[in-house]
Amino acid sequence: MAKTFVVYKGITAYASIQNIGDRISVSQLELDFAVNQIPKATVVLSMGQLADGSKSPIQEKLNSLEQRLAVKIYLVVTTADSGSASPSPTLIFNGYTSACSYSKTYGSCSIVLGVVSVLNDLAYSSAFSDLFSTASVGDFFRPMVWKIGAAGVQAATAQALAAAFAPKLRSDFWEAALKDSLISMCTAPLLKPSIAQPGTGVAGNTVLNNKLALNILNDYDETIDPVQLQPDLAHDRVFQAMGLSIANALWSQGRGVTVWSKMLSQLSAFGVGFIPAADGFMVAPVAPMLASTITDAFTDIGAAEYSSIVTTGFRRPISGVKFVVGSSGLSGVSTPARQFISAAFGWCTPSNDGQLLVVPAPAWVYLNGTTTADDIASGATIFSGGSNPTAVPAGETKANQTVTDLFNSWGKNGPAPRLAHMVFCNEAFRGNTATLSGKLRFDIPPAACVRVEAAGNDLYTSKKDEKQYFYANVEGVRINISVAPGQTAASTTFFLSHVRTKADDAVAETEHPLFTTYFKGSTYNIAYVKELEKDIAV
Repeated sequence: MAKTFVVYKGITAYASIQNIGDRISVSQLELDFAVNQIPKATVVLSMGQLADGSKSPIQEKLNSLEQRLAVKIYLVVTTADSGSASPSPTLIFNGYTSACSYSKTYGSCSIVLGVVSVLNDLAYSSAFSDLFSTASVGDFFRPMVWKIGAAGVQAATAQALAAAFAPKLRSDFWEAALKDSLISMCTAPLLKPSIAQPGTGVAGNTVLNNKLALNILNDYDETIDPVQLQPDLAHDRVFQAMGLSIANALWSQGRGVTVWSKMLSQLSAFGVGFIPAADGFMVAPVAPMLASTITDAFTDIGAAEYSSIVTTGFRRPISGVKFVVGSSGLSGVSTPARQFISAAFGWCTPSNDGQLLVVPAPAWVYLNGTTTADDIASGATIFSGGSNPTAVPAGETKANQTVTDLFNSWGKNGPAPRLAHMVFCNEAFRGNTATLSGKLRFDIPPAACVRVEAAGNDLYTSKKDEKQYFYANVEGVRINISVAPGQTAASTTFFLSHVRTKADDAVAETEHPLFTTYFKGSTYNIAYVKELEKDIAV
């Protein structure tokens, strides 16, 4: 099938590149945004001769190209309905140079730049960049040992993370670009977790997402309301535990772990993901496997909206998921279905054939009413050892109960079974992937859920008036724009996961296991989307 592009009469792109120029014409542009990944872009700059045969002025500055030059990419879009007013340029990517190449044709030369988002600094940041203890001459190169107490958490975290984010190549980069992108641009609403005392629920109270970002990325203040969650899992503060766990790993492991990798691992344990945008990101609960009955969670992609689609993979034969406490080295281990496992809890469907996944319980289930911030930050053992550690449920001060008892007291609709069900859905369907290419769209971000109309409906149903759909989660979005003389072409490619039919959708989620809501894509009202939608009939 021939690839179809939507051609716009007046769409142009230009780049502002440090030391090179403020308004450099872009002939081709490819942008990649994906959940839990650092955005990247490929920019092609046309470098042809001027009409009089002389060099383009920009050619004189080619020797100034180097790594980590600040780059901002803008779009200017006009249509027949735009009128005589000149549209304002819209920022669509903020980053710095990471690679450079060129290609030459008759009469022209094109410079190809690789650009990476400012978030990339998190992938090269570790807490011990400049922090050392000098208690004695012999200990000069020994990393500082942190004693994290309630009074010293804020100052210690601020000092450690300030050093962690300070880049080595350009000392002004953190203040100039990274700090604003990571903190000031976080404005999406986030709901408090619904982890509750056994048998009770918690109504979600909206807090600003930038407060969560401040807790994780900047400095921790235990008086900030969003991290003082009451009631929740046995009176412990979930986001405090998350933030301190990240900080503790950075401090204890030094250069052995990056801020980015530790942040992703901690957030994933709570079902929270990074959702990148043009000039920032969101931190929000993500549930990839949402039920199709939640109509407002899906954005439709009609059969006429795409020109090609490639699917791969089938549902993985899994019967259920069991969490095990007190055992190590179980990641990825599977056992035959219906096998009884002691000291385990989770969600399963014994009637289904397939494997029963056995995975270690997430760290947050270990929290109990006696856990303190010092315990979490120091990595101290919270429970007694053995294959069945003990925990104290909320409000209990008498004999310890097992973690299994604690989970059972929540009932079948508690956070543990819900989390196990989400793990089941992810493991069973994440291999069902698809790549869909079609019209230029700015209204579907990474982590959104989509309902795609099947192009060949006559092949899938005997009722020709009944449309067929499949459902999927958007893992990534790629935007391609080509601005050639006399023609402009633009398209969007969606990378989909958890692809499923309506029948498969019967086991999908209706709620996030730990939060009262989740990211649906409907709150992705970034400024550049709003501006472009004024001029583009998407």
